Amino acid sequence: MFNIHPQLNSLSDAAGFASLRHRVLSRNIANVNTPNYQREDVEFADTLAEATKQGQAHQPAALRVVKDNAPSDRADGNNVDIDAETSALQQNAMTYQTVVQLMAGHLQSIRTAIEGA
Repeated sequence: MFNIHPQLNSLSDAAGFASLRHRVLSRNIANVNTPNYQREDVEFADTLAEATKQGQAHQPAALRVVKDNAPSDRADGNNVDIDAETSALQQNAMTYQTVVQLMAGHLQSIRTAIEGA
């Protein structure tokens, strides 16, 4: 990615994370009744911590979809909790919306600086 502005790049990475997580959480919800389905999530915090240690926090983080191998209380072996997934999906949607609003504000600031008004 062309490095116009580091904060804008970081916000773009955050939007990408939220978008991927939305797809993963939606897939969990869609498979709530699939026998032996193991819920998935996006690993980000560990990846970011590792990139920060290596001085690469400005690099787009490699996001990984990981299976949750937690044992299931259900007879069919599925470990998806619909209430937790729905809550996580709503929280993720708010995160995405916030990131997009921050990006719009940042772009407006750049535009104002260019136009000089």
